Amino acid sequence: MVALRRLRAWSGLTYRQLSRRAADAGRTLPHNTLAAALGRDGLPREELLSAFAFACGLDDKQVTTWITARRRLAMALAEPAQAERGGTERTAGRDTPAAPNHLPRRVNDFTGREAEVVRLVRTADTGVVLIDAIDGMAGVGKTALAVHVAHELTATYPDGQLYVNLHAHTPGRAALEPADALGALLRMAGLPADAIPAGTEEAAALWRATLAERRMLIVLDDAADAGQVRPLLPGVGGARVFVTSRRRLTGLEDTTVISLDMLPATAARTLLTQIVGRARATAEPEALAEVAELCGRLPLALRIAGSRLRHRPAWSLAHLADRLRDQHQRLRELRAGDRSVEAAFALSYQQVPAAQQRMFRLLGLLPGDDIDTAGAAALAAQPLEEAAELLEALLDAHLVEQPTVGRFSLHDLLRAHARAMSAGHDPESERARALDRLHEHYHRTATGAVDVLLAPAADRPPTSGTVPTLFSEERAATWLRSERGNLIAHAVHAVDHDRPGHTLELSRLLFQYLHLYGYHRDSLLLHVHALRAARDLGEEQAETDVHITLAGIHYDLGDYASGIRYADDALTLARRRGDLASQDRALTLRSNCLSEDHPRQALDGLHEALAISRTTGDSARLAVHLHNIGVSFRDGGLLDQALLHFEEAMAVVPRTDDQNMRAYVLHNLADTYFLYGQLDLALTCQREALALVRRIVNRNLEMCVDHSLSKIYLRRGDLPRALTHAERALALSVETGERTMRIVTLVNHGVVRQRSGRYAEAYPQHLQALHLARATGYRLGQGIALNALGELCLRAGAPAQAITYHRHAGISLPVNLFEQARALTGIARALQATGRPRAARRHLHQAERVLRR
Repeated sequence: MVALRRLRAWSGLTYRQLSRRAADAGRTLPHNTLAAALGRDGLPREELLSAFAFACGLDDKQVTTWITARRRLAMALAEPAQAERGGTERTAGRDTPAAPNHLPRRVNDFTGREAEVVRLVRTADTGVVLIDAIDGMAGVGKTALAVHVAHELTATYPDGQLYVNLHAHTPGRAALEPADALGALLRMAGLPADAIPAGTEEAAALWRATLAERRMLIVLDDAADAGQVRPLLPGVGGARVFVTSRRRLTGLEDTTVISLDMLPATAARTLLTQIVGRARATAEPEALAEVAELCGRLPLALRIAGSRLRHRPAWSLAHLADRLRDQHQRLRELRAGDRSVEAAFALSYQQVPAAQQRMFRLLGLLPGDDIDTAGAAALAAQPLEEAAELLEALLDAHLVEQPTVGRFSLHDLLRAHARAMSAGHDPESERARALDRLHEHYHRTATGAVDVLLAPAADRPPTSGTVPTLFSEERAATWLRSERGNLIAHAVHAVDHDRPGHTLELSRLLFQYLHLYGYHRDSLLLHVHALRAARDLGEEQAETDVHITLAGIHYDLGDYASGIRYADDALTLARRRGDLASQDRALTLRSNCLSEDHPRQALDGLHEALAISRTTGDSARLAVHLHNIGVSFRDGGLLDQALLHFEEAMAVVPRTDDQNMRAYVLHNLADTYFLYGQLDLALTCQREALALVRRIVNRNLEMCVDHSLSKIYLRRGDLPRALTHAERALALSVETGERTMRIVTLVNHGVVRQRSGRYAEAYPQHLQALHLARATGYRLGQGIALNALGELCLRAGAPAQAITYHRHAGISLPVNLFEQARALTGIARALQATGRPRAARRHLHQAERVLRR
């Protein structure tokens, strides 16, 4: 075996490459079989050795030499073994009974499961009884794995290989009784029928005695439970037992457990390729991958889908994928001859009690991906303890999965089966009541979690029922993080199924949480459906509110055109009703979206909103407008005016007790100090803002503050701190999906690296930021990235390229005076570096004039 391993190393090929080489030559050499063979000390089969040596690049003569050497070694190893067993095997010149081999044929296209194969093979030949329980859902490939490895181990267990189907899930048959299974095993082991006792205990004792002196491998396939298997197990000796079951056999002692999951994506595509043929697979790689995913990467489903395609030459993989996309028809498509995914699932379902069946059916109704025990209890209207027991029982039966502790989910195909079973068994009214109960649970628990985490919003409507009060902040955050996707899926489902009120309730409840934690994409999905719900209900105020919310979400995502559109719609609705408060909010968001390309229009809108807030006497809105006008003046280069408005906003904030607004004002006041060059004041304000946003939780603002702190430390020459805050800001921009800040933080992170002399790392970051800015139409971001590229080129000794980048930056920046001046200054420095001082001075004067506007 050492020589074979050296031969593979000499070839320089991976197991998969060797397998492909063999296949191209018309030979069979599964890569996982080869890996297992080279991983143990026993001799490989002759045909495997031949295919392996050929794939390594040996010619026919060299391959023959290896085969001859193997035969000589096999004969040498056989002689002492025959002497030990008293010559019970076939020897030259005389016939004796061969060791029994009752294993079924193994599948030629066995794919994946490399880790499981290696694990089962490496633990062989220990001289003691070994029992391996292989469990998993219907169709996951338990039998294929057991039979495949059993064939690999025939040389390790030379006294025979037995197989018995225990028929726990065979249509039209009862599970095999232990006594009947023992009779079959003893007959296969060579005992005459009249020597086998009728009683289970006596037969089990004889079976154990028969195995005590034999090294045999036994496959017990499709076991119902531990009680069926226990009498069939050896007592002492060197036997090996593989047990397959759809249930977790928790009652078996001294057992190694292997629970099979779905195939990895690569293995699923490989299996499908082997079935449909490489030509069809390579012609449609994307459709192949989609079919594999639509089959849930379940081996049985993949085999059926592949078989259907193989027998329908007119079909393409894309056509098959199209047929499988319909969730309501998918299981019907996964039938071929007498094989059916649905039938396999039905047998598993029929084996569990009625209470478990009901829970399984109701879980199929879930709009979300998973559920915890409390949610399942609400769904099924059962006490928490009973729901937990049912879920654990379904888990043991492999009808549900447990992706993390305390959470349960259904495989996509099992979900489709559960939904179909519910549609055929549960009245529509019961299904609707189950989802209504789940909504009440979600709404009640989310209210408790949001209240603890964020403090109640003033305009949140009163809730019905008892709100949980046992949430700590950590538990509240964990629950909302775990359930966020499910809550949104439930809200989307509700408006599609005549429950628009549920959708609106959840949108109002979750908006602040989603906004402050930066889940903007989730919030967008939720509120697009909330807008439909408001229209379905004919609630114009709700429709106005959702338009305003959507304007804010699009602003956070950097999609200003969409933000303006939603704000305009909200403004139209609010003016028609004379709703000043809604006009105020719509004008504010509209101005925010206009501020980059149309700053004067934005400022006009902010002044209009400011006048409304003074009329209504709303101090909270007054602080918002003073702050926003300050930002507008600052971005326009009017720093004195900006400072006055920020200071007035700071005076108003204490009347509102709005710590979030205080943090915003501190942050933008600090940015103004930074532009003045007052770094100590800027640092003090940003540090206070950072402490505040971390306490109240506002990840959007935390990202902005970290970005500003990085720039301050960079200006002060403190590169380690600058890098720390730049990395935090960049990470938060990725988490929140905030596109404009993603661009800005990418550039700043690159600038910090650039100042550290790490030009090769900075350059791709600036380019990535530029591509993102162009893709999103963010003109200021384009200018910032181009200026950074210009400065990098100058530092790297490429002044001509620097001039090009800075000139393009100036074109991208019609309104931002600071970046315009930065572009002109960059051109001046590059001109100076090329020996053109007069032109350099001219550009510096232009930069000064821009800043004096």
